[in-house]
Amino acid sequence: FKLEYRFQTPAGIITWVLGEAKPLLEKSGRVTGYVGTINDINEQKRAEELLRESESRYRSIVSHSPVCIHEINLQGTITSMNPAGLTMMDVSEESAICGLPYIEAVSSEDRKRIEELLAKAYAGETSVFEFKAIGTPAKFYKSCFAPIKNNEGHVVWLMGISEDITERKQIEEALRESESRFRVMANSAPVLIWLSGTDKLCNWFNQVWLDYTGRSMEQEMGNGWAQGIHPDEYKGCLETYIAAFDLREPFSMEYRLRKADGQYGWLLDNGIPLYEGQIFKGYIGSCVDISNHKKIENDLHLAKIAAESASLVKSRFLDIAAHELRTPVTSFSLLIQLTQRQLENGFPFEASVLTRLRVMADKISRLVVDLLDVSRLERGAVKLNLERNDLNSVITECVDDWMLREPDRMVKIIKPETPVGLNIDSLRIAQVIS
Repeated sequence: FKLEYRFQTPAGIITWVLGEAKPLLEKSGRVTGYVGTINDINEQKRAEELLRESESRYRSIVSHSPVCIHEINLQGTITSMNPAGLTMMDVSEESAICGLPYIEAVSSEDRKRIEELLAKAYAGETSVFEFKAIGTPAKFYKSCFAPIKNNEGHVVWLMGISEDITERKQIEEALRESESRFRVMANSAPVLIWLSGTDKLCNWFNQVWLDYTGRSMEQEMGNGWAQGIHPDEYKGCLETYIAAFDLREPFSMEYRLRKADGQYGWLLDNGIPLYEGQIFKGYIGSCVDISNHKKIENDLHLAKIAAESASLVKSRFLDIAAHELRTPVTSFSLLIQLTQRQLENGFPFEASVLTRLRVMADKISRLVVDLLDVSRLERGAVKLNLERNDLNSVITECVDDWMLREPDRMVKIIKPETPVGLNIDSLRIAQVIS
């Protein structure tokens, strides 16, 4: 007989032993006794217990795992699958999936590739892969084949682990479509567009930008584009960009960029931080050529300087003209006095005197009309007759008067319900509104 049992040593230690005994027989076949052995198998028992515990833990992990874990035999057939896998496969019983060839769950376009990976797995090679499953709607999985070997190093079965990545694939496809639409739109837009990553380096430019600079995508990538900035704006542009980048804030800046013909054009560059959820992804920028605007701005500046110069000359001229106004006025006054004395003394009125008076009067009138108000205005000497009045009423009266002259027009006044009392010159306010 052979028997495993626990044995207590004289020291009180309990240990497992294997007891074996064989009968001692005479020639006649009569049993005369036994010869037996006892071997300590405690370590073996401990190893078996650890193996059972390990197996139990493995089964528990497999059973509670959120991903699909299945076993595949050497014939390529699924022999077991955990609950998560059954849910993923839309079946309720393990018997519905066990016994089916693994390859039959793979779509036709991926089947040859998976067959090759299965062959490598049986040869001892672990592989990780993605594939599309058969059925509608389409599902995608990320899986691996892990060969399980015996003590001799031979593969005895495969462990498969699969994760449903259908949603991720759908998002990736949507992103690809979105990216494609963005690039088509960006390349069709009439503005220069650029993208940068989180490293502050530009990684994409639309075709309008490349046509504008006459350079390739490779030449503009990274900081290559900045080499075309005019030296006067180079430092300021980079400082503005880096400061905004560090704070993750939008920015706007103007600079000159070298064009394909070697000339510089003025750009208005607006940058906006890009986020994917809460994750910062870099910047997108759009640039508009404002060279014409800058030219107009420069022309206006020159015109302003010229106008200011002309105004100064005009002001000086008005001062002289106003001073010279005294001469014809004095002459006019003296001529009248002389004529009056002649009439009082009985001398006849001469026609030439009347002509001279009329010429002087016309001259004075023109000087007064042309010079008086302008001279006072430029001197800041226009007198204002300030009095307390309701601004609402002044504006309403002005608009009403205007409407009498232009009845076909429509004017809407947005004003407070209550009077707006101010110290104003009502006449001047009406002139401004008119």
